[in-house]
Amino acid sequence: METLDSVQWADRDLRGRELRGASLRGASLKRCRLDDADLRGADLWGANLAMASLRRADLRGARLSCASFAGADLRAARLGGAELFFCDLGGAHLACADFGRPRTTRHHVLARQIGCPSFADALGGSYLEASRMRAGLALLAIDAALDVSPDPEREIRALLGADDWRVFVFGAMAVARRAAASRELVALLRDRLSPRDVGAAAAAALLSAGHAPDALRELCPALAASADPGPYREAPRWSKLLRARLEHIRAWPRPDARPEPQPGR
Repeated sequence: METLDSVQWADRDLRGRELRGASLRGASLKRCRLDDADLRGADLWGANLAMASLRRADLRGARLSCASFAGADLRAARLGGAELFFCDLGGAHLACADFGRPRTTRHHVLARQIGCPSFADALGGSYLEASRMRAGLALLAIDAALDVSPDPEREIRALLGADDWRVFVFGAMAVARRAAASRELVALLRDRLSPRDVGAAAAAALLSAGHAPDALRELCPALAASADPGPYREAPRWSKLLRARLEHIRAWPRPDARPEPQPGR
């Protein structure tokens, strides 16, 4: 077992690092990049991982009591059997994190009924955030869902086919975030994008996601400026917010590509 107690590794790039069973008690790992790291059974008692990135990290059976994950990115992390007593998770991003037990909340049931179980956290934690144009939280959850989905195209089709326009908006954002979206998926989205359907709301969602597919880019300004909002009362408000925040939402970063494992320094 590797003993690294109280090590000072703040700001290190440890992506894909093999640390299974390591002792890191009291270690300083602030702002570390530990995406895809293997930390199964590791002892991180009292460690400081504030603002660290642990996307898709494997923490099953790890001892995390009294550790700080304040503001950390734990999306799609595997936490089954981890010890979490007095663990600080304030402000941590936990979308699609796997705690090793079935989840039966209302939005998880809804996601299974729609046919997009990987997007359950997006529909739950970020449902209203997206509809109120707070795109950041919704995008974090959508990117995590795309990470863990066994069949993203199928699940996005289910979102786009939903009757509830707010669920459809998540599908539109997922298409824009998925660089490898098929032509068939883009065509399905185009078919439903009209002022009489979701109109300005969907246009806002696409631009919020940034870098919409070329085939849809020209549609967004026209839909956002449409004077015919259709049956959705909130559409004019979406158009107004979209115009006011266009530069901000276009600047939202694309999701990181999965990196090659980096050796620890």
